[in-house]
Amino acid sequence: MTATDSQGHAVTFSGSINGAGFSCGAPCTQNFPEGSGPYSWAADCSGGQHAAGGSGTYKVDATPPALSSGLSGGTPGKRGWYWAGPVTLNCLASDALSGLAGISYGNQTTSSQGSGTLSCTASDAAGNTASASNVVNIDSGAPSASIAYSASPAASGWFTKPVTVSLQASDDVSGIFSTAISVNGGGWVASQTLNDGSYKIEGVAEDYAGHTAAASGSANVDSHAPVTAWTIDSGRWVRGEVKLNGVSTDITSGIASVYLSFDGKNWQRIGSKGQWSYLWDTTKVQNGTYMIEARADDVAGNQEHTASVILNVDNTPPQVSLAPDWLAGTAGSAKGTDIGSWIAHVRVTVSIPGRAPWVREYDKMPPSIQWDQTDGLGAGAGYGDFDVLVEVWDMAGNSDSTHGTVHNPWPTAIPKPTSAVAIIVKPTAGADIDDMERRATVDTGLPVLPKTIPFWPLALPLVGMGVWLASSSVALSRDRRWNELRGIRSTVNRYLDQKKTNFPKGEEDD
Repeated sequence: MTATDSQGHAVTFSGSINGAGFSCGAPCTQNFPEGSGPYSWAADCSGGQHAAGGSGTYKVDATPPALSSGLSGGTPGKRGWYWAGPVTLNCLASDALSGLAGISYGNQTTSSQGSGTLSCTASDAAGNTASASNVVNIDSGAPSASIAYSASPAASGWFTKPVTVSLQASDDVSGIFSTAISVNGGGWVASQTLNDGSYKIEGVAEDYAGHTAAASGSANVDSHAPVTAWTIDSGRWVRGEVKLNGVSTDITSGIASVYLSFDGKNWQRIGSKGQWSYLWDTTKVQNGTYMIEARADDVAGNQEHTASVILNVDNTPPQVSLAPDWLAGTAGSAKGTDIGSWIAHVRVTVSIPGRAPWVREYDKMPPSIQWDQTDGLGAGAGYGDFDVLVEVWDMAGNSDSTHGTVHNPWPTAIPKPTSAVAIIVKPTAGADIDDMERRATVDTGLPVLPKTIPFWPLALPLVGMGVWLASSSVALSRDRRWNELRGIRSTVNRYLDQKKTNFPKGEEDD
């Protein structure tokens, strides 16, 4: 309030507001409290004059309405998100002074995907307003998810190096809240590195609205090359068709192919199994030393470093020569050579009719063949011509053989008896002729007969000798008598063995 006095006197105001008095000089300002009530005022000057005055009722409302809001409807999800609408904004307002004039809405209801705002405004009679708004988040769709690998597999579908797996997920509305994987039924983790082996992978992703998505996958990892080993001896000598054997192993993806190379450049596929063999015809190559390489590829695509074996090829047989004939007690010259490998084994066989052969083995070629005139059991072989077989083998198994003849001639003469003796045969009880012959020794003999002498000129002297011996009065011991008898029988048997005579059957015992 303000007032002036023409005389220049000061003006003062006084009054009351809703029963509360006041006074103030000009200009005077008094604020009405909120609410309503009477007021009065008067203006006086310092000269004593009453200038003016007045009264009335005031109404003051400076407070906006009281307003509250809430959402209803929709399908609630997680973390403040709805899975579906419609979602409605509800507002309540009041005003204790001037009273509520009304409520107006901006957007009261929504079903739209994503985040949106619903709002309302309340006003009172004094013109004060109050507003409220709520953000509504709606996500009605699940996220997308798939198993993610840190590397790409080989063409075979196998990983040839360790690989890290995780879950890759996306959500265009609320976004991804979490991802996790489980490998072969294990615990849930964010990611895992897989070494050699086969794996089943499960994954789950969740968005902020609470929707989940599952994914599955698999991984086969083989980061190690297969291993090949030869099962034939390196350095051996071979000939003809040779079976090359080996074993290739791969404990993860398995063997896909096995290859051989004879020159280190050209590779030939021979199979796809762990145990393999290859028939090599060495007659189609030159004699010499060969390094043969083998390698295997596994199903994953890993290729191993090669495994090698060295083989010596010799398809040329050795050569052996032998003196055509020689006398027993002397050496028969022999010679053996081999231009491919070398002679590794020699066998000498002297064939003795009706008896075990005399056999000797050597690990190199002897310069000569010497026979000790015995059979395979160590007994004397007798007299005559005997076949000698010499067989040689080289390191590769090639062989050659040849024959010769060794002569063991009859003695030129047999000593005559030194005195006449009478032979009285008195065998002991239970003894036989063979037993007595085993204990007897020959100390007499008869001359060797020529080949051309017929039977009777040979037989008559023997008969005469028997008569001569029977007429002797000299008594010998039993052993001596049987020695004399055995000497006679041995002489006759020698002629029979050599077939120098033709004794009729039955006369042999005479």
